[in-house]
Amino acid sequence: NYKLAHSKLFSTLQQLKGLGAPVPQELTRALTLLHSYILVKSMVGLGDHMAAARLLVRVAGNISRWVAICTAVWMNVGS
Repeated sequence: NYKLAHSKLFSTLQQLKGLGAPVPQELTRALTLLHSYILVKSMVGLGDHMAAARLLVRVAGNISRWVAICTAVWMNVGS
């Protein structure tokens, strides 16, 4: 599920920062995109449809990356 993937990406980002290692920009982008997608449901539940729409526009604007991000994340979630 997406929340598990988000957790894995966030954990990886935190580990890299903790080690003082550079965080790849693609990792940050993937986390931001996945986070935006997850937040949409919450925004709709709160009745903030404009915020949900903006988040969906962000996801849609990066749709070409979405498949690559999901594939990479799903392959690593189990490890």
